[in-house]
Amino acid sequence: MLYLYDMVSKLIKIGNSQGVMLPKTLIEEAGLKGPLDIKAENNTIVIKALEKSARTGWNDAFQQMGEMKDDASFLNLSNTFDNEEWEWK
Repeated sequence: MLYLYDMVSKLIKIGNSQGVMLPKTLIEEAGLKGPLDIKAENNTIVIKALEKSARTGWNDAFQQMGEMKDDASFLNLSNTFDNEEWEWK
């Protein structure tokens, strides 16, 4: 079912921030759930479902680091505790 919304709302105080109440049907129609991507764009606030996970692209980035031999700091994980304080029994 398609609903078209043309509504007027006002900013409400939420702690030290401000917010806008959105009707449940509007949120459902937009398919919003879980993490959201929110940004200001051309005097407009755009809210959409988050398309990427926080780790999207990590595999490619690490592979490129390995090809450029820029991954040495990630491979050397030793520290003072491991080298001097830890004792294997």
